Amino acid sequence: MGESFGDLDRIGPKTLLKLKKGLQDFINSDKGKSLAPTELKETQDQIKRLDDLITTNNPYKAIGIAVDLYKQKRKELNEIEKKSGKGSDEYKAKLEETNKAFVNIVEITGAAAQATIAVVGTIGDAFGGLSDDLKQTLAEVQQLIDGIVNTVAGYFSGNYGQMISGIVQIVGAMVKLLSGDKGRGKTDQRVANRC
Repeated sequence: MGESFGDLDRIGPKTLLKLKKGLQDFINSDKGKSLAPTELKETQDQIKRLDDLITTNNPYKAIGIAVDLYKQKRKELNEIEKKSGKGSDEYKAKLEETNKAFVNIVEITGAAAQATIAVVGTIGDAFGGLSDDLKQTLAEVQQLIDGIVNTVAGYFSGNYGQMISGIVQIVGAMVKLLSGDKGRGKTDQRVANRC
């Protein structure tokens, strides 16, 4: 099945979404329900690959996909809680999946923010370039976003080193942003006083 899709990297996001929907509909059909486990796994892998490509091609659309996945995992978790309780192994496994789905939302939102910052930089360059102050501010905002993503991902994955690193990034970015504004304000005031 992997070969039947060819080079998906050259396909646009709308077509990728249609392919994904077609595969999901197939899995839910009578034919799909009769697939051998290996064929089902292969089809699910193709859906995951399509999700990855959609995320790469359009990080904003990917946020919606990640939120939908989280809602589904949350719904499944609630059903397991009602059926088996919070102490069951099934609940604990689903809770881990739900946490990973939440982290995915945060990571994809971070990617969308990075894409936005890149677009701002590109537009600025197209119209004569950005000032050094604005470039520095964008870099500091990027560091702040990366720090938030690392903190949340580290917390939910149990990787406390990543979480601490994220906190350090956040603090460093905030210090730079706040002190940078004061420094720029003083420079602006000195220029105003000379005039």
